[in-house]
Amino acid sequence: MMDLSEQFLRFLVAGGIAAAVDFLGYNGFLRYVRNDWRVQASMVSVTFGMLVSFGLNRNWAFADANDGGWPVVEFVVVTLVAAYGIQSVVIYGLSRWSGTWKAGRGTGGVGRRVWGVGRGDWGGVLGPAGMSVEMRDLVERNVVKAAAVGAALIWNFSWYRWYVFV
Repeated sequence: MMDLSEQFLRFLVAGGIAAAVDFLGYNGFLRYVRNDWRVQASMVSVTFGMLVSFGLNRNWAFADANDGGWPVVEFVVVTLVAAYGIQSVVIYGLSRWSGTWKAGRGTGGVGRRVWGVGRGDWGGVLGPAGMSVEMRDLVERNVVKAAAVGAALIWNFSWYRWYVFV
């Protein structure tokens, strides 16, 4: 059995590839729908990321832990909690807190709240003051998604290592 650090590194690489699939789908979906559909966009995109994740984790990151079985049910249950539960709560909470939740369609809409004047002003952390509204929205929604992926990462690795791929 590979040691914890090597397995975690492989998990991060596999997760990075799955996250890239997830982020591409998330941004592609949000380009064509209302900005307040972030949770729905994440649920669609994370489904594709989940398929990539299962293949890479089963066959590479946790390959030596498999006895030839396909722990599909366990994987799906653990990943669904992370993808649809943890990520959705983080995206919803941070988006509501930032005050940009109702910013209109796609990245180009400007609604009743403009970047930085919501309840949770990010304090310029996400870009310079002269950044366009469209670019600020793109950066903000991806930072929110990244925070959600980070929260799910901790959950997933723990459960994959000690429950799913054993």
